[in-house]
Amino acid sequence: MVKAAHYFFITICAASGSGGMEVKMKIINDDTKMELDSISLYLTKSEAQQLIVDLKQLLENYGKIPYDHTHLNNEDYSKEIIISLYD
Repeated sequence: MVKAAHYFFITICAASGSGGMEVKMKIINDDTKMELDSISLYLTKSEAQQLIVDLKQLLENYGKIPYDHTHLNNEDYSKEIIISLYD
């Protein structure tokens, strides 16, 4: 069981037409290639801090190859999140 006090809990939802704003976010299951509507991420403080650094780098270098995506891995590289920017 995950102890909430030691983990950040992030829920990402992709919705279209909510409040008049179209959201283009895509969440893809890499195994099935199916698009998902929502996911929950449980990150350690260190992983959340790394995600912030990676997102800032993606935004600062947007449009420059090879900065169109980043990989966030856990400590033993058994889990991976790939974050991409697209138009």
